Amino acid sequence: MEDITSKLDNILKETSNLPNSGKPPNIVVYSECQSSAICLKETLSLVLEKQRYTVYILNTSQMLTAPWLNNVCLLVIAGHISPDITNRLKSYVTDGNGRLLCFGSNLLDAFVPQLSGAEVKDEMGLLTFSKWSRVEVMHRVLKYQFSDEKNGLESFSNYLPNSITLSNSINDLTSFEVTTFGLEENSMTPSFILLTSKAGGKTLFSNVHLEFDLENHGLTENHQNLFKNDKYSTMNYSNCYEHCKKSSSNSGLSRKYQDLSNGEMSDNCTNKTCDSTKNCEVLTENFNISSKNLSESFKNSNRIRIDIFAEILKEHFGLLCASERTCEPEYTVGYFFGDPASKRKFLKDLESRMSSDGVLKLKRIGVKFCVGDVPPPSPSLLPVLVDGEEGCGGEFSVKSFFDELKTRKLGRLGVFASVMTSSMHVVDTRLVDGFVVVPRSLTRGVGRGENVWLSPAGCALFSLQVHVGFASLFAGRLGLLQHCVTLAAVECVLALPGCQRLSLGLKWPNDIYADKRLKLGGAIASSIVGSREAVCNLGVGVNLFNRLPTTCINDMIDALNAKEGTRVEHLTLEKFVAILLNRFEQLIDMVERGRIDEVIQLYYKHWLHSGSKVSVRTEDGSERQVTIVGIDNCGFLKVVDKDNRQFSVHPDGNSFDMMSGLIAPKVL
Repeated sequence: MEDITSKLDNILKETSNLPNSGKPPNIVVYSECQSSAICLKETLSLVLEKQRYTVYILNTSQMLTAPWLNNVCLLVIAGHISPDITNRLKSYVTDGNGRLLCFGSNLLDAFVPQLSGAEVKDEMGLLTFSKWSRVEVMHRVLKYQFSDEKNGLESFSNYLPNSITLSNSINDLTSFEVTTFGLEENSMTPSFILLTSKAGGKTLFSNVHLEFDLENHGLTENHQNLFKNDKYSTMNYSNCYEHCKKSSSNSGLSRKYQDLSNGEMSDNCTNKTCDSTKNCEVLTENFNISSKNLSESFKNSNRIRIDIFAEILKEHFGLLCASERTCEPEYTVGYFFGDPASKRKFLKDLESRMSSDGVLKLKRIGVKFCVGDVPPPSPSLLPVLVDGEEGCGGEFSVKSFFDELKTRKLGRLGVFASVMTSSMHVVDTRLVDGFVVVPRSLTRGVGRGENVWLSPAGCALFSLQVHVGFASLFAGRLGLLQHCVTLAAVECVLALPGCQRLSLGLKWPNDIYADKRLKLGGAIASSIVGSREAVCNLGVGVNLFNRLPTTCINDMIDALNAKEGTRVEHLTLEKFVAILLNRFEQLIDMVERGRIDEVIQLYYKHWLHSGSKVSVRTEDGSERQVTIVGIDNCGFLKVVDKDNRQFSVHPDGNSFDMMSGLIAPKVL
């Protein structure tokens, strides 16, 4: 049996690089050029370990206002940066010891003004870096008026200081050591410039355009279209050839790529139209061979570009990268569970809403309930087996689930699937009160707003549909449901024998925390309001077996057992979902019986905010310091200002921290 102390040491080691907030590490991407931002995000998605990081593209307004400064483990930018954003980036790397990766950016001039006198030119060059030698890349070359062309690196170093100082928001100075690595061989200038503070902040300027996919950006659009064709007619061949010569010379391609484009053709076809059909056919064949060579060269360079990107993320920013490029997991068939009578009634009620081929078509996915033949599952189709749910592919024990479930409605009917896009996609229509969808893994998990929901292996996930009639005490305060479901997640675990001493807490409005600092899970809520009721969909995710990206319940149980000498068993997915639904239904019943104040007091017992100071933004845009005193009956935060005036505030919808950017009512 593994020594528990060693196990806990491993847990601490694997979480040592997490940001202080304990939130799943966020990576922010920004560029004024949308295509560069998209390419950066796609590259990050390729190289980073799956289900470990969330990557966001921010626009200019969000860069200036959203509270990302203390909520990201890396900021990646490309291209031109405005002065306003430059000032915020300086605060990021000085005040918070932030980590910044820049590609081909004028920000270098602002951070290292000694280099601002350079003439900047983008051109194809040869990169030597780490294990790579003479790699063809698009490079940002810095040239100085008096540079010695034969000794460019030495001339460049004359302008590069050994250290710099940057001032923060209160004009305190932070010192950064300046080092370089990598070499562009044509100009003999460094490819990477690294600024490192004593506190651990890092800013890396890349003169290599790793944000560009050469397969898609190396050629002009017309040039790409030419290369996509397998053959050209004899009538337009000369025009194609002349266009390629012009494109190659004007698009910044290296001589190597120009030779690939026109080397053999120039001997056969000069500036005149071909007379011979046979001769043109030979030229066309040569051109096609050259096109393929050029395409393969770009593909190879792009693979190396991605590998270099991964090397930088690992070696200089400590991020976890995938050992190999992984594809999206295979989607799986779903299994319909519940008592036979309820299943038959459910399917009969759905008949009129299904298409002619038996598919329930929702906004983002189609669901097909099957008996017998099953179509292949995909991102757009979830086939669900009506019978045979006892097996559930061997990954979910329906018997164990129902053995623990004590509810009247919640969870009595549902679907399990090992892999799907998002369980929230499946409940995005009126189904039945208490319907639950339980996956093992999500490929496109939905978070609050535009957030991404991470679903690493071992995470307990489900979506639940609750119907709220207009006579219900939840009517007009639907937001309270998400507080109740996160409260249920905490209380159902703490109620287990031996688990009372686990440190679990609630962060308003929808997060579950361990030890007051590590995010353990959370909930989201959406609703569809009809003429007689509101259909509320709740998504819940809690780290159960997965210690990364923060920690998990079963590792907390291991730690408790080691400390207390107890033998508390691990929670299974089936048991956790069932006991959570049991407690959630109890809390719903308490509210419906007029005991809402008791439920709120239970929420306070576990929440992390009593007496906390926050800033709220008033109608005129000014900020005011207030103290948190609780939540109101709708679930919004109640605060009190210095004049002892009490009021409720709501979030501004930012993606990073609901406690930042709170908005006060107009009465202020």
